[in-house]
Amino acid sequence: MYLKKFLSFVTLVSIFLTFVATASAVSISPNRKNYEVAPGEVIEDTIKITNTEAYPAITKITVLDLIPDPASKNIQYVDVPQPRGLLNWITIPVTEKLLEPSESYAFEYTINVPKDVAAGSYNTELFGSASAPDESGTRVGVTSRAGALVNVTIEGDYIEDLKLEEFNLNAAQLQRGNITFDVNLKNDGTITEQPFGNLTIFNEKGEQVKGVHAIKKTFEEQSVVVERQDKIPFNVASLGIVPNSTKNFQISWVDREATQGKYTAKLEVFYGADSLKLEDEVDFEISGNFHISEFNADNFFSSSLPVQFSVNLTNNGTVDLAPKGYFEIKNAIGFQKMRVDLTSEELLIPGGESKTINNLVWDNSFALGLYSATFNLDIEGQIYSETVSFWVISWWQTLILIIVLALIILGLYKGVHGYMNIQKKLAKTEKELEKVEHVEN
Repeated sequence: MYLKKFLSFVTLVSIFLTFVATASAVSISPNRKNYEVAPGEVIEDTIKITNTEAYPAITKITVLDLIPDPASKNIQYVDVPQPRGLLNWITIPVTEKLLEPSESYAFEYTINVPKDVAAGSYNTELFGSASAPDESGTRVGVTSRAGALVNVTIEGDYIEDLKLEEFNLNAAQLQRGNITFDVNLKNDGTITEQPFGNLTIFNEKGEQVKGVHAIKKTFEEQSVVVERQDKIPFNVASLGIVPNSTKNFQISWVDREATQGKYTAKLEVFYGADSLKLEDEVDFEISGNFHISEFNADNFFSSSLPVQFSVNLTNNGTVDLAPKGYFEIKNAIGFQKMRVDLTSEELLIPGGESKTINNLVWDNSFALGLYSATFNLDIEGQIYSETVSFWVISWWQTLILIIVLALIILGLYKGVHGYMNIQKKLAKTEKELEKVEHVEN
């Protein structure tokens, strides 16, 4: 019964922290505190909490220990002391303070390290929260929360044991055209680890792909690439992995200028005081998987207005495509009436995305008859083409056609009528001749 209630509490706390983290109205600084001490030492320090609301708020500091969830790889926060937590060690004399907008307060805290504690890392989270006071000065409700990790490393013979459990291409991201790798690292040691490393890309010939990581700076609100590196850095934010937990990292090949083909990604991860090394590699393929669909004309039977064409282009692959192409109009006997060359900039389609091109227009004045429109693309030598047929005729052309048809019908009528009259006259003449021959005989 106690276990069920405890797990329910953990779930509620996790959901709550996830909710409040999306709209923090307090800030806490710094967001990480690291200490390396001997058993029995006392740590005295402060942490600053700022009210970022537009109104006075009661700020409060609380302490929660960490519980790693082995299934989801997420960290959960509870107010129940944990074997690797600091909840029983830390005391905070002042836990609440009314702060004006933008006002800060340095909350003091003391950590009493037990004398018989084992070497290794111990962690807790300090959370700052803000709530609006009512007229009586009491809290109405928590509106936001921000946290800072406190890591205490106890000197001695601690264990460093980090394992690379998974290194794979993220299939869900791949369907959206992103080259993203999942890296799961498990800390079976007794000290918090902050791994670092890099990802290197090789083509199917075994040659390293250069310039895979762009260093950008912002100039006048525009992001500009100032340098390119040949390796993608891993864990740039220096995120830590607490003991007895597994953490998921994602590393992406974002600034890629690669063609379609097969590649190999090699990961190197380093950790610990002696820079212990973990490594793995995974093969993957970049493909275009390109489709042209819904190539249509908006106006099939009028030459009084230009005919506008639209076409949908879909790139289900994992690489950006910048094809060359053209749009042309031909008449029924194959003579070209118009051709427009399309630039790669116009046709650029990022991986996993679609685009509609609807600026294809033919000003078909005085055109008449059956025509065909062709949309043609060339992607690295592979041709994609779609053709649509359409009629062009205006009201005055229709009127002329009706008059011509009427004249033709009238002429046919007169011709048939004249032919029938001639036949009647011939028949009458034949009868008269027969009578004459009969009288003579």
